Amino acid sequence: MAHCAMEKSLQIVMATHSIYLADKELPQSAIRVLEPTSNGHIHISTSHSANEALHEIDTATFGKIVIVEDERAKHIVLSALKSASTMAANEIQVVVRDGGTSRIFRDIQAYANAGRDNIFVVFDGDHRPESELPSDAALPQGKRELNRLIRAFTKGPNKSGPELDFVNEDDQTRFVKFFRSNIRFLPGATPENLVWNEGAALRLLNQFEIDLLPVSIRDEADGKERIKLLAAQVSGFSDEATFQFLVAQFLSRSSIEHQELDETLRYIREA
Repeated sequence: MAHCAMEKSLQIVMATHSIYLADKELPQSAIRVLEPTSNGHIHISTSHSANEALHEIDTATFGKIVIVEDERAKHIVLSALKSASTMAANEIQVVVRDGGTSRIFRDIQAYANAGRDNIFVVFDGDHRPESELPSDAALPQGKRELNRLIRAFTKGPNKSGPELDFVNEDDQTRFVKFFRSNIRFLPGATPENLVWNEGAALRLLNQFEIDLLPVSIRDEADGKERIKLLAAQVSGFSDEATFQFLVAQFLSRSSIEHQELDETLRYIREA
């Protein structure tokens, strides 16, 4: 069918409940999901991947896993997924990995060796490498040079990076390829820095008849401390409730960071 469509410039419309037909690397723009509404009409949605749609009829198995560093990163990713597609959160499981980034990097090594292409990691932005990974053809030769490359793009804000033990060059190459295809980063250095916005913070204070954002909050450089100071201004509002308010505000407005986050999650959904 695909061959005929290309050869004769045809458009094929196909209705199916079969994962074997639907999950054929179709672009999301080619997928239409028909959903009945409460008034008896049919709503046609274009915001779902094939796997997300098939979850709704129990055809697809639980699809992808996204690993993040902490609960706040998890809240951002889950909220953004739900905002992009009502079905995306059913198809993608977001998991906080205990043990810090060093533990996650050791897990990545295991995932790469096992070919676990359904697992993705979204690190905080402060772990983003300073330069792009070289293509397969441009990878350095030799275990020592590959190790130097891996250390350079896994060190993040640390001086030395995680301790990784590779058996041979094949082991290292699999790690690099997995990193290139399955590792992504939040737009902000930390979850708190990503969602922080003075206008949003002031909107929260306005709800409690506070007209000005204190200078101490505006001048605070540490994202976690800034949110803690903001929460202290509002009676009965916890740090987490304040953070979640800022997340909702972040997702409700258009910004370069919001667009970058959406593109990251769209890549994972369609991979």
